[in-house]
Amino acid sequence: MFSLERLLIAFSAFLGDSISKTPKVHVLVCLCAFGLLAVGIVLVEIEHDVFKLWVDDSTDIHDQMDYFEDAYGFARVQSLILTAKEGKTLASKEAFAEMERLEKWFVSVEYDHDGVKYSGKVKYENLCYKVVDTADETPCFHLTPLDCFKQGMQSVPGVENNTKFLPSYSARPDFSDQTQFDFGTDFTKAFIDDACKEWYNLQTPLKMIFGGTTHEGEGESALVTGIGGMRNVFATRSAKNLAEKGVLTTEWLDSGSVETDILGCTLDVTANDCSCVDSFAITSVTSYGCIPSGSNQPASCCDGFMKPFSTHPCAKYLFQINPSAASIGSLVLESCQLPAIDMGTSSCNLQPDGTTKYLQPYTGYATPTATECQVIMEDAELTAACNDFDNSYESATKCCAMVYDASKQMCHCRYLDAPVQAYFTTFGEDFETYAGKCLKDNESYEACPNVSPPPSPPPPGVGYTCSANMEPFLNALALAQADVTNVENAIAMCGLAQGYYGNYCMDDPTVIATVATNPALYGAATSSAINAGVSANCATGGIAVRAHTPDQKTQHETCASNYDDYQGKCYVVIGKMGANINPTAAEVFACCTAANVMALNACPCVNVEDGYGVDRSIASTTDIRLDFILNTPVSGCVAALGAAFTANTYTCNSPSSPPPSPPPGDPKYTLPSSTRHAVDESEAESILEGWEKTWLDGIEDATKDFEHIEVSWYASRSLEDVISDASKSAYGFVAIGYALVVVFCFFFFIRGLSAQSGKPPGPVPAILATIVCILSTAASLGFAAFYVEAGLKFNAITLQVVPFLALGLGMNDYFVFAKYVGICHGESPKGSSARYIIRKAYRKAGASITASSVTNFAAFCLGAITPIPAVRAFSIQVAMTVVCNYIAAVVIFPCLLLFDLERHVNANPDAVGQRARLTAKSEESSGKDGFSCIRCMGALASIVFRMTCVLLSAGFFAFCASGIDKVNLGLDLEDVVPSSSYIYDYALNTRNYFATYQVSLVSSGIDFATTTENQALLEHDFVTAPNVNADYGSVNYLRYLADETTGRVNAGEVCSENTVWLYDYINLSDESLERCASINADAILSDSDKKKKCIRTCMNAEPQMAYAPTTHNPTVTSASQTYRCSYNATNNHCVCPWRQVYNPTLYNTNLQTFLDGGERGQISQSLMITNSTPTSVGHTTISDVRALFYVEDVFSLEDKLNHMRKARKIAENSKLATEDGATVFPFDYALYALNEQYLNIERNTLRGLGISVAIAFVVMYPFVTSLWLDVILTFVIAVIQIELYGLIHWIDLKLNAVTMVNLIMTVGISIEFVIHEARAFAEAKGTRPERAAQALSEMGPAIFASAFTTFLAVLPLVGADYEYFQKYFFSMYAMILFVGLFNALVTLPAILSFIGPPELTEDAVRDSEGVLDKEMV
Repeated sequence: MFSLERLLIAFSAFLGDSISKTPKVHVLVCLCAFGLLAVGIVLVEIEHDVFKLWVDDSTDIHDQMDYFEDAYGFARVQSLILTAKEGKTLASKEAFAEMERLEKWFVSVEYDHDGVKYSGKVKYENLCYKVVDTADETPCFHLTPLDCFKQGMQSVPGVENNTKFLPSYSARPDFSDQTQFDFGTDFTKAFIDDACKEWYNLQTPLKMIFGGTTHEGEGESALVTGIGGMRNVFATRSAKNLAEKGVLTTEWLDSGSVETDILGCTLDVTANDCSCVDSFAITSVTSYGCIPSGSNQPASCCDGFMKPFSTHPCAKYLFQINPSAASIGSLVLESCQLPAIDMGTSSCNLQPDGTTKYLQPYTGYATPTATECQVIMEDAELTAACNDFDNSYESATKCCAMVYDASKQMCHCRYLDAPVQAYFTTFGEDFETYAGKCLKDNESYEACPNVSPPPSPPPPGVGYTCSANMEPFLNALALAQADVTNVENAIAMCGLAQGYYGNYCMDDPTVIATVATNPALYGAATSSAINAGVSANCATGGIAVRAHTPDQKTQHETCASNYDDYQGKCYVVIGKMGANINPTAAEVFACCTAANVMALNACPCVNVEDGYGVDRSIASTTDIRLDFILNTPVSGCVAALGAAFTANTYTCNSPSSPPPSPPPGDPKYTLPSSTRHAVDESEAESILEGWEKTWLDGIEDATKDFEHIEVSWYASRSLEDVISDASKSAYGFVAIGYALVVVFCFFFFIRGLSAQSGKPPGPVPAILATIVCILSTAASLGFAAFYVEAGLKFNAITLQVVPFLALGLGMNDYFVFAKYVGICHGESPKGSSARYIIRKAYRKAGASITASSVTNFAAFCLGAITPIPAVRAFSIQVAMTVVCNYIAAVVIFPCLLLFDLERHVNANPDAVGQRARLTAKSEESSGKDGFSCIRCMGALASIVFRMTCVLLSAGFFAFCASGIDKVNLGLDLEDVVPSSSYIYDYALNTRNYFATYQVSLVSSGIDFATTTENQALLEHDFVTAPNVNADYGSVNYLRYLADETTGRVNAGEVCSENTVWLYDYINLSDESLERCASINADAILSDSDKKKKCIRTCMNAEPQMAYAPTTHNPTVTSASQTYRCSYNATNNHCVCPWRQVYNPTLYNTNLQTFLDGGERGQISQSLMITNSTPTSVGHTTISDVRALFYVEDVFSLEDKLNHMRKARKIAENSKLATEDGATVFPFDYALYALNEQYLNIERNTLRGLGISVAIAFVVMYPFVTSLWLDVILTFVIAVIQIELYGLIHWIDLKLNAVTMVNLIMTVGISIEFVIHEARAFAEAKGTRPERAAQALSEMGPAIFASAFTTFLAVLPLVGADYEYFQKYFFSMYAMILFVGLFNALVTLPAILSFIGPPELTEDAVRDSEGVLDKEMV
């Protein structure tokens, strides 16, 4: 131990001896080195990004943040929060009017950019981010309370000019018109939930835009009576995204007066040219009141839009090109109880187990006789179920399923068997009854003509005579017309009508001649009106009767003769392509040749019921029109066969069965002419920042006249601007702090100003030492700048705190050295030279300064273990200043003191040794140590005084420690921005009113095509996390893909065997999806009728698997009883919880089509990352997806941390992660990234303090000469840490990364307070109280002066604009200095006076001084 002490003393002696020989050279060399290092400051990069500074990078959160930014960093956020002025309310027409003015101003702000690649004016619409980016004129992203109203149109580019997307808002109420909306009665929770949606009809959770709401009443009808704050969120593209997309400018052109229909097509549009719907915006249906996500549609939707749409010639084309339109439209059509769009004859055949299979008609049903059917129809199970139909949904389901099975076996068609009347009278009426209860409107059971008898009508001219069949048909027609309730007559008439009209008897010369003889009697035989009516009526019974006109006869006969050849050959090709099998060249050629024959005869122009080459001719999951087969790119005949093949063309003069003209739309619309101006990422950043600065500079003036609302605001650049301003303001405070230190040093050392009468050192070396500290700080920061590339970034803490702290630490070393120089000057032998005195002081001060510097360096380096980048950089930078300060302390400071000593010694050599002579005289006169510190600090000799000090220390410790369990965690935004900045009000309003966060649940590393079930289950699991809005669920691509799949299954384009069933956990509680909502709302229906109608609706709702009973059904599976809609008899509700999504094969085949197909595909693209160039697998694949959830009401940090812990646990334990191997994590910048540090901060702080105190114990041991003294010092340091931890609460601070690292680094500062005094105590002679008094007398002034110097250095922070520095640096460092001084000047001397170690038997310092004295002699 003593060898280490001697080594330290020897090192100090060596330095003193060496440096004192050539002081000027050493000073010059050090100053030059400092100057060179200071040059590195020019390399300084100030980091302003809050997330890069304050996000914990020791966990996955940092990687997640980088990954999320790279994958989904599409946008920059601009946010406004509106609060009510005193005496006003936000729930008023006046407040919303001012909000409208504000939004109009915001979107009109122009920034004049003069750049390299683009120059011109820039507005929000030129830069805005679009979730749906299908067209240049799609609206910008914008969350606003105005979305509840017509005035929400501000985000629509071109506003009134944009007639394509403006209808999204036109149906919403006008808040300024009290006849449309009254805030006093209409502003309810239900209104906000139903009406406040973004333009693409995506629901916005109430708490995202309304904060601090109060209500009057309960439930959905509760009236909003008060609003604390309203939030408007705008989003521009990020610099990277803007560089990819370009700056968009649009000129709006007048298209002239063109009368259009509901789809934007001219009124004479035909199915042959539907290009007019390519630009149709499906969101425009909201102008008719349609609710895409709900099942209860208003009449304005069903009658005003969906009914004419269902017969529109281009409805099918729209569904084919826009999967979003198909999925939404199918659901709305169903809710309006309108027939689905006829997508053509489906090749999906229903199986007994409820599935549908491609080109596999089920042939297992037998066709029993009437006797056998009677057995089926009289089955006890069927009878029991059907008799209980009106009482039980389960019975009704079983009844209808069993009757349906009987119909598949044609038991309702036994009217031609004998005995006819008996069977039909009994069971035919049953079938009609059950059909009325079980089937959807306009549907019937299997058409009887498909069963023989009766036989199918023969082809024209083969065994059929029109004249012979005319009168039988007319007679049957008369009977059917006489009694429309007589089903038997109707069926018989329809059977005859099939043959009569199928053979074009209306055009038969004999028939025409007969009609001419008696038009009154026979006129119906050639009546086109009768033909159309019979065709329509028979169709309701499932019997197809052609409604041809005479001039189609020849064309029909030709196409009929060629159709089977065309269908058969092309079925082969399409079937193989659907199964991903390449057809042979011969098969392709055969199909194309047959198709060309059909085109030559214009067969698609024949009546659609014949299906010759129109969509219904061949079922496919793609497009099967004749024109498609011939001409489609890549796979069509022209493309496949090349120049050797020429496709025949045809033109249909008019549609075969023209639908009624839909109502005309707005006859006036405008056309956008858009240009995208390419810019690079650097210029994009410049444009965005310039535009943001423009609106930030103007918003205060724009809102100054508002009488009802106060506006606070925030831009993406705001925090960076505030931090940058704070950094710039630091320089003045640094200068003030240094000036205060200079003034203090001057007065503290003023007694040495005069060399003749004063005592060294004087004020000049102290002032020069301050300047040296400035240079050493610059050198240390310049040196740190060389490590910027290694991640050692500078920030506001660096510029506002490090200079002050470095000055305090540096001057502390100076005061210690100066104190020992003064002591050695007074104790050295008379005649001693200045060099001798400084060498002697080196032996005393060098060891202490080295000890404190080493321990400080270790403590500050320990601070670098923090996972917060800003704090880590700060710790390393301070550690570097400790190194530079140490060099200054052991090289430059002694030289400055030497120069001043020479001045004093030369001017007054008699003053040297004066203290020793005075002490000797005093001892001789008093007989004891009269000049000892016992006289100076006589109180320490008193046991009462020392016990008082101990009790005072204990009381102070108890007070401080009592605050430990009260320390709060966190650091709010308003804590870190100046109260004078505009962000401060925004931060307060955010904290008070908006604690809702949009959290992304990211999944990656799996095959998404094969894991759809676990993806859906993950959504279900995650909504169980604390504070997640379970009613809202999530926005995710799988929901939209399931909607598309379900729509295509319902349309017969996709067979259910190619889908996977998913349980919709989320929407089960969504009342808007309740299938019987409109039925229950019908005031005319009785309760019993509502129940019957709801049961029928629920049994036939889509999607669900057909129910398979256990009797008379060849195949029964559990699935057919599982994937069903659920009926609740208590409230007469029906919910269909099962959804369908493509199986892996179709998933991969259809994914890109889905993503390219309309608004929902665009939304899905923003929720995933796909491979841009599918090569190895031949199709688009997904690398990762995110689902958006809303976490609400997490106002306290405890709530946030509780959510984070449990949400992450759910993600880690999800089947998607544990079974499929996915990487799943929730993420949000504000909720997750910034709060990561608090998850384990208490544990990390205690661990850091424990480690730092342990390191202090180890590091101090060689420097304090005694293990017991080391234990005492470690104890005092631990006491200081505990007191500081508790005082965090008492001075109203919180535990966060800054306070944590300050606590840990305080170990080093505490060592400064105690180690010099401890060494002085160890070297002193006498009793413990005497030695404690001597140590305090020698080091007390230096300790106080150094602490006061540090206090003066940080004092200017009181005036900093950045209150964060006032609170977390000035207040905390003042607390640290006070606690350190208290324990150094009160606690430590009292402890040493009682239990300090004994005197040293060996004194390395005295031995070294003895060597020096011999050398001098």
